[in-house]
Amino acid sequence: MKFKTVIDINQSKLKTVEIFEKPDNMKYWQDGFESFKHISGEENQPGSKYRILYDMGKRGKMELIETLLEYNMPDSMYAEFDHSHMRNTVRVTFQELDASTTRMHYMRWIT
Repeated sequence: MKFKTVIDINQSKLKTVEIFEKPDNMKYWQDGFESFKHISGEENQPGSKYRILYDMGKRGKMELIETLLEYNMPDSMYAEFDHSHMRNTVRVTFQELDASTTRMHYMRWIT
């Protein structure tokens, strides 16, 4: 299954990426987000791993392990997210439309 979302953000590319990269901000766009923790490898380098925890309410807690495949910020990032029941691959790119508008492309594959 493949999903693609394109969002225009009324903010400069650098400010958009600055907000996107701060784990504390994840709670604003990811329902149930609880925490994001570096667990291995050199941060923001291919192969580095992170533990992401979510509270899914009545469905309980969910843990994902993110593995960075590519990290070319402020332009793009590519990562795999593993869970006991699924694997997601995500590519996010940021395109500057003008000084105050950024287009974010979010592509996700579920296997």
